[in-house]
Amino acid sequence: MSAALAKRESAARELRQARAEHERVSSAFQNEKVFAGMEDVELADVATQITDHVIGSSPARTAYEPVPLTRGPLRERTLGISDYAIEDFLESDVEAVLRVYSRTMAPDVELATAFGRADMQDQLDKIASDYARLRVGSADPATLGQLDKRMRADLRDVAAVRDRIRGTYALPADPSGFIVRTGKVVRNWNYLRLMGGMTVASLADAGRAVMVHGMMRVAGDGLVPMVSNFRGFRLAAKEAQLAGAALDMVLDSRAMQLAEVWDDYGRLSKFERGVKALTDRFGMVSLMAPWNTAMEQFAAVVTQSRILQAVEGMAKGMHDPKEVEYLAFLGIDDHKAARIGDQFSRHGERQSGGVMWANTSAWVDREAVDALRAALVKDVHRIIIKPGQDKPLWMSTELGKMIGQFKTFSIASTQRVALAALQQRDAAALNGSLLSLGLGALSYVAYSGASGRDLSDHPAVWAKEAVDRSGLLFWLSDVNNIGAKVFGYGEGPSRYASRSATEALLGPGLGAGLDTSIQVLGDASRGEWRSSDTRALRRLVPFQNLFYLRRLFDAAEEGINEAMGVPTGGSGSRH
Repeated sequence: MSAALAKRESAARELRQARAEHERVSSAFQNEKVFAGMEDVELADVATQITDHVIGSSPARTAYEPVPLTRGPLRERTLGISDYAIEDFLESDVEAVLRVYSRTMAPDVELATAFGRADMQDQLDKIASDYARLRVGSADPATLGQLDKRMRADLRDVAAVRDRIRGTYALPADPSGFIVRTGKVVRNWNYLRLMGGMTVASLADAGRAVMVHGMMRVAGDGLVPMVSNFRGFRLAAKEAQLAGAALDMVLDSRAMQLAEVWDDYGRLSKFERGVKALTDRFGMVSLMAPWNTAMEQFAAVVTQSRILQAVEGMAKGMHDPKEVEYLAFLGIDDHKAARIGDQFSRHGERQSGGVMWANTSAWVDREAVDALRAALVKDVHRIIIKPGQDKPLWMSTELGKMIGQFKTFSIASTQRVALAALQQRDAAALNGSLLSLGLGALSYVAYSGASGRDLSDHPAVWAKEAVDRSGLLFWLSDVNNIGAKVFGYGEGPSRYASRSATEALLGPGLGAGLDTSIQVLGDASRGEWRSSDTRALRRLVPFQNLFYLRRLFDAAEEGINEAMGVPTGGSGSRH
C-alpha cells in the first residue's frame, strides 16, 4: 500500500513539473512571437530596460523618490473627533489655508490636465525611450556615456521643474527639524528687518508696461481710461483678479516669493507662528502689497485692451504680424482668438475713455474664458516680475535660500527684462528702458530722503544708482556690487552701503549673523562699545528700515549712543 502511495505521489510531482515546464515553454513561445514582431529599435529599448533593471534602476523611474499623487487637501483624512477637542492643532487662519490649497491643488490639477498625471511619469518614460533610440547602432563607449549623461541630466531637470511647480523640490526629509525651522525663522526675520524700503526700490516697475506695450498704448489704453473713467477702469482691472493675478492685498505672493518666505510646511511653535504672522502682513505695512496690486491691475488693463483689439482686428481680416505673434506668445491661436472675439462682441463692453471691459463672468464659452485669463496672468507676471522657474536649482535648497535670499528678482530679470528687451528691439523696449532708468534715479532720491542721506553732486553716482535700481542689468548688478564689497575695487550703490563683504557674499542670514557675532561680541569682550556696534544691533530689529519709520529708528540709535557716551562715527568707542 505504501509503495502504491509513493508511486502515486511521484507521478503527481512529475505531472506538476511537466505542467510548469509546459507553461514556461508556452510563455517563451508567446514572448518569441512578440519579439519577432518588433523592430530593432524596440528590441534595443527592451534590452536597455532589462540592463537598467539588472545594474541598478531605470533612470526614468526609480532614480527618483516615489511622487505622491494625492496630497494635501486631495488626501482624505477623516477623524471621528470633534473639532473642539483638537482646536489647538487646527489651522484657523483662512489666508494660510488658502495658500496651502492654491499651492497644493492648483499645480497638481494643471499638471494632470496637461500631462495626464501630476508626476509626469509618461513624459519621463518618453525621454528615456527617445535616448534609447539614439543609442541604437552606436558601439562607441564615449558616445554611449555622453548620451547616458545627457539623459540623466534631462530627466533630472524635468523632474526638478515638476517638483518646483508642486512645491516639493528639495523638500527636507524632516520639515520640522531644528535646522530647517531655524532657517525659516531667519529668512522671515530678514524680511521684516531689511525689506522696509522695497516699495521705494520698486518704483522702476512702472516702466515695465511701457517696455512691453509701448508708450502710446500705455497712455491710450491705461492712463487715459484711468483718469477719464475710473469706474470702468476698475471693472476692467477686476478681470486680473478673476484670472488669479493682482491678489497681493490678500496673498502678498510676489514680495514673499522674491524674499524666499513662501514656505508653509512643518510644525510651528508660538514664536514661529508669531514671526510668520508678522511676515504675512508685512506687505501691507510696507505698502508693497498695495503697490504690487496696483501695478498688476494697471498692466492687466493695458494687456486686456491689446488682446481684445488684436482679436477684433483678426475677425475683420486685419492680421497684424506683430499682434499675431504677440497673441501666439500668450497661447492664443486663430481658433482661440475667434472664440474670444465672439464672446467679447456678445458680452463685453466698450466704455467711455477707451475702456475695454471683457466681462468674462458673463461669457458662456469656457475655453475662451480660460484662454483670455491665462494670457492675462502670463503677461502680467512678465511685466510685473513674479519669479517662476527662472532661478537655478541650488537656490531652491535650504542653504541656497539662505545665500540667495533677496537675489531672486535680479535672477528673474535676466529673461523677463534684459533678454526680452534685446529680442524685442523696438521703440517700446527703448522707451521702457529709458523710463526705467528715470524711475531708478527717482527711487534713489526717495531712498536718500527716507534715510536722511544727502544726494550726490556727481553725475556718475546718479547714473550708477539709476542703472542699479532700474533692474536692467539683472544679476550683473549683484555680481558687480558683491565684487565691489569683497575686492574693494570701487564704491557700490546705496543699496549695498550698509552691507559688509560677508553679508553681500553669504546672504543676509549667514553673513549678518557672522558679522554681528564677531564684531559685537568681540568689542564687548574687550570692554569697548562703538557706534557701529549699536548700528549692527539696530539692523537686527524688525521694521528698522521701514521707509516711513526709519528716521525714528535713526533718532533712537543716536539717543542710545549719547546715553552710553559713544561718539558718532564708526571709530568712536566707549571703554
